[in-house]
Amino acid sequence: MRLSHLLGKTLREAPADVGDVSLQLALRAALIRRANGTTMYLPLGWRVQQRLRQLARDELNALGGQEAFAEELDIALLAREINSYRDLPKWVYSVAGGAVSTATLQANAADLDTAHRAMYHACLRTFDKCGMKVSAAEAGPGASVFVTPHEKGDESLLVCESVDCGYASVATRAGFRIPEGVNGEPKPLEKVATPHCPTIAALAEFLNIEAQQTIKAVLYMRDDSEFVFVVIRGDLDVSEPKLLAALGGGTLRPATEAEILKAGAVPGYASPAGLKVAASHKERGPSSVTVVADPSITAGANFAAGANESGYHFVNVNYPRDFRVTTMTDIALASDGAVCAQCGSALRTQKAFVIGECRNVGESASTYLGSDGKPQAIWAAECRMDADALMLAIIEQNHDGAGIVWPSAVAPFDIHLVRLGKAQETLQAADKLYADLQAAGREVLYDDRDDSAGVKFADADLIGLPLRVTVSDKSLKAGGAEVKRRNSAEKSVAALESIISMTPSSRTDSSRAR
Repeated sequence: MRLSHLLGKTLREAPADVGDVSLQLALRAALIRRANGTTMYLPLGWRVQQRLRQLARDELNALGGQEAFAEELDIALLAREINSYRDLPKWVYSVAGGAVSTATLQANAADLDTAHRAMYHACLRTFDKCGMKVSAAEAGPGASVFVTPHEKGDESLLVCESVDCGYASVATRAGFRIPEGVNGEPKPLEKVATPHCPTIAALAEFLNIEAQQTIKAVLYMRDDSEFVFVVIRGDLDVSEPKLLAALGGGTLRPATEAEILKAGAVPGYASPAGLKVAASHKERGPSSVTVVADPSITAGANFAAGANESGYHFVNVNYPRDFRVTTMTDIALASDGAVCAQCGSALRTQKAFVIGECRNVGESASTYLGSDGKPQAIWAAECRMDADALMLAIIEQNHDGAGIVWPSAVAPFDIHLVRLGKAQETLQAADKLYADLQAAGREVLYDDRDDSAGVKFADADLIGLPLRVTVSDKSLKAGGAEVKRRNSAEKSVAALESIISMTPSSRTDSSRAR
């Protein structure tokens, strides 16, 4: 491609309203343009996208994947094509919009676990081939996100500070060790007057105890129809993503005072004691209440908790002696400094960008006929790589003060050929080298413009192709062309006929831009 023909002009400065370095460089190098909330890939940027998507295709094809086309793969829709055990397993992927989506359909849990791990590692191999340093963080049961740490990242992680541990999780999903509470022999339950104590802080101060010696009630409405009574130790907060996962999804909002009273509880003094507690989440009756408890209520003894009477609390509350719950599961929100559940070190907050996710969906509602002629559940897992975010993350991890430093596998072209000088011999030599490189299968961006050396070299550094080859009056007199790799300051002069053999050749045919 002759640079004089290429659509897109480099910019000396990025727009003033763009703060991220990766986005600044993508705009300055004429990879993308933005207007009215829309991003357009210019030819250079689209070649990068084609290459990184092809790397993903190669990995997924190696797993036996079949390419379909959909903005998002719908597992239920894919499962309609499965009638018999003979139709399984199936791997399907789609490269559409800004993402590479993958789904696998399997016959049983064991096969799904193997397939899920294979998808997970295919994603990691793709990132590695893109020249990326990517880590994985837990995002709930059977789910992981692929992240690149960055101070301006839009996701908060909690990462174990022990380098030997390696635990990392999305902050709202992180597991941690609950600090030990105040233990002792259970004492008789008592109701005490606690005027003007509708909050944990006010109650703890009034009773002269620590917050960890209280039980907190947090009251929600799920999907605007189900009253959910959450019980957690008073020094902890609720992770709503964990809670929603325990409830099977949906939406949450705080319950109103009227909704709390309708359920039989008293705002500010609520307690599950005395309520009709549902035996299970799915089998709750019209007058029963779903009570979800965090295991922290068992880390201690003789707690203070609401008495469902305004101005009163119970003291010496112990579970399960004094109240029942529908389900007990981890719903506590971890924070910076929490104790790692795996090794006991501290968890530290870290910001990151998410560039993909992988999830074990598990048993689906769709079925197939097994070898015994009986219906069996189809098991599924899915992964997604954000190609748009991935390109910016590559730039973020591979740049210097002059511009982008593309890894060879995703660079829009292999070589940046620069022509300097107006001597006829120089023009002919540069044109011939361009033709010879193309004939050898090299992908070349040929700067044939009548600009100064300073402008051309600045653009070459900004665009960041792996190899810069300069044909000039001076280089020809020295015996050939000046060769400089983008990631090195060293320059050398090589004979023109030897340039082809030294140009980047690590890229496979399948990863070349289509």
